[in-house]
Amino acid sequence: MKVDRRGNEVYQSSYANYVDPGEGHTIIPINTAVTIKINLKGPRGGLVITSIEDQKVIRFEYNQKNMGMSPEAYIEQITSSTRVAVDKFSRIDQKGILEGKSYIGMTKNGIRAAFGYPATHRTPSLENQTWIYWKIRFQNYYVRFDKYGKVKISGDIEKRLRDIEDRLDAIEKSK
Repeated sequence: MKVDRRGNEVYQSSYANYVDPGEGHTIIPINTAVTIKINLKGPRGGLVITSIEDQKVIRFEYNQKNMGMSPEAYIEQITSSTRVAVDKFSRIDQKGILEGKSYIGMTKNGIRAAFGYPATHRTPSLENQTWIYWKIRFQNYYVRFDKYGKVKISGDIEKRLRDIEDRLDAIEKSK
């Protein structure tokens, strides 16, 4: 474990759960050096993440019940005391990791590096073929993997299905 001049533990960060949180929210890029303090007081308690480079403070809501693990265990899942070797991933994984996006053909490890560890109340096992993140607070973002563990479809799948159903209904009505 690395420690800064003030005695704070320093982690290399990964992003977790929101894939497109919108204005006013921050996605922490992979290999960003941060300090993390746990503050579970109040209705929106959680983690206080501070970027070492620019001292930006990020308040990360943390619900232990939803995550299915202690804050300490979660920090262990989403951080590393050493830099992630992005160049060891495939080209498509590297693209997704560096852009914070999912692409067809990415591996499960590539998605974890790009988006972080999915919330365990929605994705109880990394062996699942579908991992669920949030695009925004009340909109899911799905990543579905094929039998080889590579992304076959991702995004707001529910919205896509509704759009297809609406188009099919319109075609049916036009007959």
